[in-house]
Amino acid sequence: MEVTRATVEEFLEMLRKDPELRERAREVIVAADWERVDRALERMAAEIAAFAAETRARISELEQTTNTRFDELTGRFEELREEMNERFVATDEKFDALRKEMGERFEQVDERFEQVDGRFEQVDGRFEQVDGRFEQMDRRFEQMDRRFEQVDERFERIEERLNKVEGELGNLSGRQIEDRLSHEPGKYLGRRYRRVKKLAIYELPEMEQAVEEGVLSEAEYEDVLRSDVVVRAMPREASAAERVVVVEASKVVDRGDVERARRRAAALARVWPGAEGLVFGYGITEGAKALAEASGVTVLVDRVVEEEAGAA
Repeated sequence: MEVTRATVEEFLEMLRKDPELRERAREVIVAADWERVDRALERMAAEIAAFAAETRARISELEQTTNTRFDELTGRFEELREEMNERFVATDEKFDALRKEMGERFEQVDERFEQVDGRFEQVDGRFEQVDGRFEQMDRRFEQMDRRFEQVDERFERIEERLNKVEGELGNLSGRQIEDRLSHEPGKYLGRRYRRVKKLAIYELPEMEQAVEEGVLSEAEYEDVLRSDVVVRAMPREASAAERVVVVEASKVVDRGDVERARRRAAALARVWPGAEGLVFGYGITEGAKALAEASGVTVLVDRVVEEEAGAA
């Protein structure tokens, strides 16, 4: 049946005259509104769960990095302590040699006592000098003990400062790159792209439509939401078209970062054809670089670093 202005006016007139029909129409409209509210609440709960899981993962990664750095500093401190112990041993050896030399000299003095009785007064004077020197040595030993105590106190203060600095570095390193990239994506991706614009994909109607139509599953949608940054940009090649880019950022990019960029770009390519994955950081492992080349993920990293032990 064709809907015209006349049929609409006729339907509205029926609603005015028939309270029962008006009540049935209101129930249909309210039920449709509640159905949209339920879908929105379900998506909001999924986003909150994804954010909580990502937060726990980042906290775990930060704890692992902090423990590693603390172990390195502990090893350095132990090496320094061993070096100081070696120096203390060498000092003790020198003192022992000096005491031995002094003992030998005392034996020579005793022999001279037997040979020259007339030199007793001179020898007594020398003994007084030796006693004075021993007193000076005792005072120097006391000064050295106090200095060693000061050194120990300084080492403790240094260790406290290193622990504080290590904690601050650990807090910054896990999020610094990601935060900078999120705030100024064009600045850090400008070597390869121009007209870079950050996308809040959870607000885009294309994403909601893709989930409703089954182009993306709920799991894929939640996975894409965990991307570090998603942008729309123009590659610098003259013939290239604008595209969506999924970016995974890390201080040292590993194979896990590359795999996430590849997987999430493949999902978004079903919504925006030509979407591509990219990894960004200060360094990349050899295994991650090889995986990126094989899977078509773009690499914006300055140097290749040694593969970490146990890396997947």
